Parts: sequence; structure tokens; C-alpha cells
Amino acid sequence: MQIQQEVHVVREVLEGALPAELATAMIFRALRNVDELPQDRDSVLALCRGPLAEALTAKVGADVTEEVLARIEQVLLRGDRTGTEVPLEIDVDLDDDVDSTLMMPVVFSAPVSVLVVSSKFRFAERLVASLGDERVYVTSAMDERELRKSVFTVQPLLVVVDGTAAPAMSDEVLAQCMKDLPDNALGVVWGDDTPYGRSVLKMLESTGTNSVGIDEGEGIAPLLDLVLARYGGE
Repeated sequence: MQIQQEVHVVREVLEGALPAELATAMIFRALRNVDELPQDRDSVLALCRGPLAEALTAKVGADVTEEVLARIEQVLLRGDRTGTEVPLEIDVDLDDDVDSTLMMPVVFSAPVSVLVVSSKFRFAERLVASLGDERVYVTSAMDERELRKSVFTVQPLLVVVDGTAAPAMSDEVLAQCMKDLPDNALGVVWGDDTPYGRSVLKMLESTGTNSVGIDEGEGIAPLLDLVLARYGGE
């Protein structure tokens, strides 16, 4: 089993046990402080038993976490998916302004095109691992040449600028490239609370580019909402 498949197995098990958006938020949070995706099954299990278990425990409690981890190990270690699609009863605080966005139903029949502008592949990898390539089609651009090419060849609906990893181009050049986006596309500055993110968002707004900022601390929920908003299926 390839590593990307194993990470997706974890997401699928989570989505069997929890609401899909909550599952997405949990795996994204677990991957937040990981420099790169796990490279083998043991490191995937370590991710689940460590960062993922911590995120789950804080959100849904120890009992649910224990059951979810047991299901993940059942699939990864024994290849047995029996019962892993049965939803668990959870008590999620819907008054939490993040969680209130996480209970929306997710139904995808075609991936939403997302272009990530960053000096690293990390954010794009986390996005695919969290949402799945059946939901998002993610490409990356690290410099001006790649960005200009991708704007026309990929025709992204969302262009996410990673405020935590500045690409190899000036704010002015980035803003100029973004002005060439189609009218239905949206620029998103992930990490608008960082110095680079604030600078880029200000530049995009000054040039009239359709754009929004997301504080890194808000997690994946706001970005997921934007993906959902650009999905046209039922």
C-alpha cells in the first residue's frame, strides 16, 4: 500500500466514524506540525497514536478516540474494514464557531480545482491528505513562471497563497499574476495573521483582486467552506 493510500485510509475511517467535515478538521490538525507526510505504515500509525489522538481527545473525548484508533489499526494492520463505516455517537459543541461550520453535509462528485502558491509542498500535501483527491484537485506553484502557467492551464477556482511559506516572487508580481484569474476564482491567503500573509492580502486588496484571508489558527474549516461553496454538484 502506498503512503498516500494509507493516509487516505485513515481519513476514510475517520469519515466512517465522524461527520465528514469534523474528520477532515481532525486529520488536518494532526498534520499541522508535521514537516512531511509519514513515509511508511509505522509512521502513519505513530501520527494516529500521537497528534491525531491528541486532536480527537480534545474534541470528542477519550472513549470515542479509543474506538476510532482501534478502527484505524484494524484496517491498517489487518486490512479489515468490518464495521468501520458505522457512525459513532459524539457530543460536539455546536456553539463553537468553528464546529458550527463542520456539521454541513459534504457530497462531491467531481474535485474542485485548487492552486496552492507556496515555497513548499507541505500545505498542498496536507490539503489533499485531509480532503482527498476525489474532492480537491490540487496543484502547486512556487515561483512566477509556475504561477502564470497554472493560472491558464489549471483554471483554478481557488488560489491559496501560503502565508507561512512565501513563494519566490514579490508581492507585486504575485498580485499581478492573480489579476489574470477568471472572474469565478477566489484568492485565499492562508495565514493572514503572519507578516507575509498580511502583506500579500493587503497587496491583493489594493489591486482589486477578489480575495479573502484566513487566520492559520482557524484550522481547515473556513477553507473547507470555500471549497464547498465552489462545488456545483448535489
